[in-house]
Amino acid sequence: MLRSLVGSEMCIRDRIGEELTASEAIGATFNRFFKKALQYALWDKFKQLRVGTLGSPSSSGVDIVALTNLGFLLTFLLGQGVFGLAVLRGLDLDDRIDRNTGLFTRILVLRLSCELSPERLTGLFFGADLSASEDKAHDMNIDTKPLRKTLRKFVASYFLDEIELKKWLPLLQEVVAHRTPFQNVVTQDVSALAQLKKRFIVVERALKEGIA
Repeated sequence: MLRSLVGSEMCIRDRIGEELTASEAIGATFNRFFKKALQYALWDKFKQLRVGTLGSPSSSGVDIVALTNLGFLLTFLLGQGVFGLAVLRGLDLDDRIDRNTGLFTRILVLRLSCELSPERLTGLFFGADLSASEDKAHDMNIDTKPLRKTLRKFVASYFLDEIELKKWLPLLQEVVAHRTPFQNVVTQDVSALAQLKKRFIVVERALKEGIA
């Protein structure tokens, strides 16, 4: 089911040289070596994202299908407690976010907001996700304050600013929110759109008040 949802791009090449699917990755995380390998594989994907080589870039320098599939995969892993917010350090977010990383971050935050409950969103972005795997999705020895500060500014700019939100949400919402209660919020369901916006606020507040 997961494979059909996200497509072939959701297969990652791990450090051992074999393809590791998202479902196989869940089992592999019981071994910290494989979890670390998966983390570095994701960070390799983030690097490809920044330099414009992820998937099969068009003349515009971006493969929207590859970005969306990677966002779906990461949402799945974060939602299952395989990783915590610290894995996003590999995105190297700062005040000069490149175009591809900015687009991917919007896709990821939107998918997380559509798929996870408000409680799960709070736990993930606050840094106290009680659903994390037994070796902790959030390591208190990892300082995520710079990441959360930058991510909070990003969310405030693109998700809480109504003018900016109207520019990009209609373009991404139907695909990114696929098979969630928010799939048609822009065109059909005003009340669902209001609920989705409340989840954006939850994310921003959790980032503001988060720990570590």
